[in-house]
This record gives sequence, C-alpha cells and structure tokens, in this order.
Amino acid sequence: MRRPFSTLGGRFVLPLISILASGALAFNLSADSRTTAPAAATAGSCTLTVPSKISITGNRDVPAVSLGADCAAAGVIDARWNTKSPDGALQHQFVSRFNKPALPWNLFDTDGLGVWTWQPAGATTGGDVTLAIQGSTASPGRTAAAEAISVPQNTPTTDIRFASEAYWNPANLTKPCVLNLPAGGLKHDINGDPASSVQWVPYAGARGSFQQLQRGSTTWTSISGATLPSTGKLEINIPWPKVTTHYRFVLYDAPTIWGSISNLYTWDPSPGC
Repeated sequence: MRRPFSTLGGRFVLPLISILASGALAFNLSADSRTTAPAAATAGSCTLTVPSKISITGNRDVPAVSLGADCAAAGVIDARWNTKSPDGALQHQFVSRFNKPALPWNLFDTDGLGVWTWQPAGATTGGDVTLAIQGSTASPGRTAAAEAISVPQNTPTTDIRFASEAYWNPANLTKPCVLNLPAGGLKHDINGDPASSVQWVPYAGARGSFQQLQRGSTTWTSISGATLPSTGKLEINIPWPKVTTHYRFVLYDAPTIWGSISNLYTWDPSPGC
C-alpha cells in the first residue's frame, strides 16, 4: 500500500527529473551553499568572507560579502579585492573604506560560470594601530602615526554553476509486485521570468543514480547508476520492497551544474509480493 510521501530531500509533487538552465538566468544561494571561512586571525591580517558556492536559478542575485573582524582589529581603513573569472577578466571590485559597507555584489545572468577568485588589491591602515599590533617601527624620519602599513589578505573563491532539480514521475504499477519509476528532462524558465511558462527539453548525458534507504538503516545505497539518454527520460523497474523503503534520484555535480536530490517516495511491503 502506498502511503504519503516523505517531505525529506525535495518537493511534495514534482513532474520530472530536471536540470534548470536557460539563456536568461537568475541566481540563488543554494540551501547547502558553503561559505569560505576566514583564515585564523593573525596580528595585522584582513580577511574577506564570500559564498564558496552559488547555484544559478534566476537572472540576478546579490550574494553576501563581508569583511572579517580581523580587519578592524588590525586598524585597516581601506580594503580592496578584485574578483576575476577563470579567464582572468575582472568581474567585480570590493572596496571598503573606514569600515563602511562596500557596494553590493550584483551577479547577473551575463556573468560567466566557473571558479571566481577574489584577489587581494590592498588593505592598509592609518599607521599607529598596526604598528602597535605588529611591533613594527616607523621608517627613519617618519612618525608611527603617519606610517600606513599594508596587511596580508586572504584569497577566497566562489564556484558558480547552474542549479539542478531532480524529480520523480509518479510510479507506474502496471506489473504485479514491480515498481516502475520514470524520470528525466531539462527545465528552464523563458526569459528568466518566474511568471512565464516552463519548457521541458531533453538533456542528454546528465549522470546520477537511483537510491534507496530501508527501514532501520541510516545509509542510502545505490540501486542503479543512470545517464539521461537523448530523450532526457529514463525509468527503472525494481521489485516491491520487503520492508518499508524510501526511494530517491540523485543528480551528480557536473563541471557547470551543481547536483541535486529529488523528492522521496516511500513504499510499504505489499501482501503477496
């Protein structure tokens, strides 16, 4: 007997396994976004905290970027980073003066994918605070209060890729004691407009696996690996479970696409199977 689906890992009713992509895209920090932690604060350091992972799901986002507390502790009054895409092109400049918030980082659908590197472009102090912290001495003929000091900066990165959404189709129960689980497809929003219609187009080559979690276990196991064919759709036939079992489909990370996990199906044993 089929019972209500679990809400773990995905949405309640979803039509297809899909990867969200479009020529006009927007961006969103995914739920499992990792954040680059500042390096251990040392005397006279200045660190920048940025999202280490961004998933594209729309046409614009403003990811959070902030200075570490070590910058103020070192007396930094001017901190700058240049953000560059993999081809070396300058994409954004972070500038904070006198500990005031920097201009926001506006990320658009025209920006490139890949690992962006936040390269240090200078962090300087008013002089006396840093000299005291670092135990430095002023150059001959200059006073400590006038000696501006450059302090070390970190070099964080942000990996920007398309988002994906893995879906199950409703199971087919046309064969006795056999679950037929179909899936597949590629979804994208027209012109990045959430109110517009959604198109489904085949996506060949996306890799993933069908997985199960049996009652009493804490480990998901793979039933079968899967690669979406040219139709963008595939299915799997599995025996009816002997114990209550959760099923899901997992899409793996790809060079330009972050992976995802589908909604769950939960099935109880059936008499006679």
